[in-house]
Amino acid sequence: MNSITRETSALGPVVAGTDGSEKAMEEVLWAAGEAAARKQPLAVVHAIGVEQAGYVAHDESHRVLDTAKEVLDDAATLVSRW
Repeated sequence: MNSITRETSALGPVVAGTDGSEKAMEEVLWAAGEAAARKQPLAVVHAIGVEQAGYVAHDESHRVLDTAKEVLDDAATLVSRW
């Protein structure tokens, strides 16, 4: 193992955040390439800000979770096709 391999493997997973927008999905693809180059896992995350969510009523929480799942599923599909 050379010094470059040791240095990049010590960095750990590459993490990308997405809101589902086209620009964010481009960044997910960039992160996938970076993870592949480093031979490290890719973690894709999605979050909503307090100003977007505030207090989420129980009956609305399923909608918020479904949206998050859809965004992450779309990112996973995009990366798997790459």
